[in-house]
Amino acid sequence: MNLSSLITRLKNLPSHLSEGTTFNPQRDWLILMSVGILALLILLVTQTLAFWEALREEEQAVSLEQEDGGRPTKELIELFEERRAEQVRYDTEYRFIDPSR
Repeated sequence: MNLSSLITRLKNLPSHLSEGTTFNPQRDWLILMSVGILALLILLVTQTLAFWEALREEEQAVSLEQEDGGRPTKELIELFEERRAEQVRYDTEYRFIDPSR
């Protein structure tokens, strides 16, 4: 199918759809509700899978913490010491200068 025939079909699509069609509200509502329920089911399944994945990751984190004895690692202690030192510097060394004055 080439581009010109595709463009021609797209131009004729509204007139083609309106010719000889009868309105059937029951059919239209059935299709609309079916699509909506299908979308809702897909959403429900994906959210359930995401919830299970989060629970599994939480269980793995708890098991790793229990294996470690609940003690923080050396790198974590060093990180918090660096943050504490920087907080002290913010409180004592750094000065805020208001540019609006």
